[in-house]
Amino acid sequence: MPRIRTIVAAALLVSSVLAGALNVAPTATAAVNPIVPSRLLDTRNGIGGTAGMVRPGDVVRVTAPAGATGATSLALNVTATDALAPGFATVWACDEAKPSTSNLNFVPGRAVPNMAIIRPSAAAGTRGQFCLETSAPVHLLVDLMAWFSGSGDVVPSPPNRIVDTRQTSNPLQQGEFRRVRVAGTPGVPANATSALLNVTLTGTRKAGFLSVVPCPSSAGSVPPTSTMNFATGDTVAAFTITALVSGEVCLYSDSVADLIVDTFGSAPSGGSLRVKSPERVLDTRNGVWSTGPARSGDVVRVRVAGRGGIPNESTAALLTVTVSDTTSDGYVTAWPCDAPEPDTSVLNFWPGSARANSVLVGLSTGDGEVCLSAFTNNGSNVSLIADAVGWAPGSVSRGPVPAPPAAAPPSSGRFATLPVGAVLPSGAQCAARVRPAGEVRPENNAANATRGSRANANTDPSWSAFSRVDGDFAGTTDEIIQWAACKWGIDEDIARAQVIKESYWYQNGPPGDNGESWGLGQVRVPYHQSAFQFSVNARTSSAYNLDYTYAIWRGCYEGVFTWLNTVERNGTYAAGDVWGCIGSWFSGRWYVNTDAYLNEFGNSVRWHYNNKTWLTSSFING
Repeated sequence: MPRIRTIVAAALLVSSVLAGALNVAPTATAAVNPIVPSRLLDTRNGIGGTAGMVRPGDVVRVTAPAGATGATSLALNVTATDALAPGFATVWACDEAKPSTSNLNFVPGRAVPNMAIIRPSAAAGTRGQFCLETSAPVHLLVDLMAWFSGSGDVVPSPPNRIVDTRQTSNPLQQGEFRRVRVAGTPGVPANATSALLNVTLTGTRKAGFLSVVPCPSSAGSVPPTSTMNFATGDTVAAFTITALVSGEVCLYSDSVADLIVDTFGSAPSGGSLRVKSPERVLDTRNGVWSTGPARSGDVVRVRVAGRGGIPNESTAALLTVTVSDTTSDGYVTAWPCDAPEPDTSVLNFWPGSARANSVLVGLSTGDGEVCLSAFTNNGSNVSLIADAVGWAPGSVSRGPVPAPPAAAPPSSGRFATLPVGAVLPSGAQCAARVRPAGEVRPENNAANATRGSRANANTDPSWSAFSRVDGDFAGTTDEIIQWAACKWGIDEDIARAQVIKESYWYQNGPPGDNGESWGLGQVRVPYHQSAFQFSVNARTSSAYNLDYTYAIWRGCYEGVFTWLNTVERNGTYAAGDVWGCIGSWFSGRWYVNTDAYLNEFGNSVRWHYNNKTWLTSSFING
């Protein structure tokens, strides 16, 4: 059974938010009542009075605790787990007719959460209750995280389906901005400036992401943030609170898929929950954090107040949190950094997944930070991304946002990925910082000793930085890998892992691709002729080979190779994607035919990276 912690989803205030750690009491207009996460239902063990798997036709009734008497809406997190078949779950006020909509979709073997903001029943005999039903046998968990006791925050309504492209044979197309009129539909006032939506994609043609954003004035560029992530063939739902522009919202997908949109009410513009266009405040894939991908159990601190459109005096922020590059089951936790880490999580994930969920999390009083931590069952790393979507207004006095640290060459320690736009160290600087390492491939000795010079500077005109490629270093194979990683600002262990995948660290091994690819990095002659133009080149010199290999990676990482968006691709190429650019070296395209290269268990770059294959006896003696 998947490991599940109490999951905190969108607009669900973490237990210490506002009420505890921040010592901010709800105001008369805010009317937000956060609580310690309270489990109201767990059919696995009978919490809530229902024991055993929920089966089609079963209606489960749950009563909010006495403390929530008078609530106008409940903020719930609903999780489905141990499903026996694919299906969906619906949540509604028991004094209303069951809607024909769903709140989350599930499949066997996965723990799937989603948030719901609903109005509890007000009718005699069912006061304070809400009902749940499923379409397939599954266990259900429900956590109450907060409730609203005024009319100025969120105004929930019975769900209303406003889009279902399965009925119109008009699926959302790859790269399309689909405009959807929301204001004026049932349950959403004609003058609404924001809305509560549950968005579902089904029949996805390939892995990708969906963004829900205020409509741009024109077609717009690709949104830099995402609301949900999905795999090929997925059916996945995500609850979001989004701003409207002239009553409309826009949806963008990088995959063809059927789109379903259900409204659940609105959030008044003057209430205590404000929403805005999403802006990215964290992306561990771009190397700004020196550890690169988030290491299991480590805490990543993110300054949110004063960044990403969140006012500096805010008490809480509405974030979309995404995890990717996963090789294990696990979960992510989010909390204010001045509070203890809670026994809750914002999402669960599994190997090969890219999952997103939303959380309204308190900001630490002093510095306005949110802490994130990922736990993986096998101790592997993951990538964490956070987008700022909204905030809870407040009057917390904080200092200005610190300036970002100036990019600097790596120290004499290990070499980590440098951010986009960083000033890269010179080859000479890196040579002075390389740490001594023994030779595990004596077959490379001659090529490792073949040093280039400025006379061998690459002349490829497609990117000016190619002129830095000169192969001006000599050392052992590991020392050359360190030098190239330092010179081009990539994590040295990613380089070690990729060179294993490409050549098993043999510079003079049999050429690949029918005799076209040579050396440690397997530089391919037809596409990289400038790497072979001198006597010291990618075939004769190990240092030149990797100098050129990681110049190509850096150019991709910097966003230089915009031609990738003019050819076959699975997604939109943009700067800052470490692993996408590793895969592009193999495929020559953007996320095309790279699954085995990056993700295949036991024989991939990520696998070698996570398992440090270069330290194993079988590799050293290979």
